[in-house]
Formats: sequence, C-alpha cells, structure tokens
Amino acid sequence: MASGRTETAEHRITIGGSTRTLLSAKAPYCNAAGQIVGLIDIVRDTTAHKEQEQALRNQAFVVE
Repeated sequence: MASGRTETAEHRITIGGSTRTLLSAKAPYCNAAGQIVGLIDIVRDTTAHKEQEQALRNQAFVVE
C-alpha cells in the first residue's frame, strides 16, 4: 500500500468446514493533500463463480 497502488488478491479460507474463495481489492485512501490516511478493502465471495468455472473445465475435458 505504500506504493499508492490498488492491489488485488485471491484468498481461500475455511470456516466451519466450508472452504470459500474470496477476491480482495485493496486501495489507499488519501486526504486532500494526497497523503495516504487509510485503506479501502473490498472483499467479494467468488466461490460459486469458481465452482462454475471448474464445472465447465470438467465438461470440456469429457467432451474432448
């Protein structure tokens, strides 16, 4: 974050025996003078999307 750039990362976490895939986008929050004074973090659960992608890959493999 010290670079002042937005960073995106994918994380896999397990809670209560269920594994979830999360996409995190972090960006600096700056004041009027342009100084970094905080962090904005948006986290999105992409588990269903990842499962659908994998199902399509599996289906394509069977077709070939």
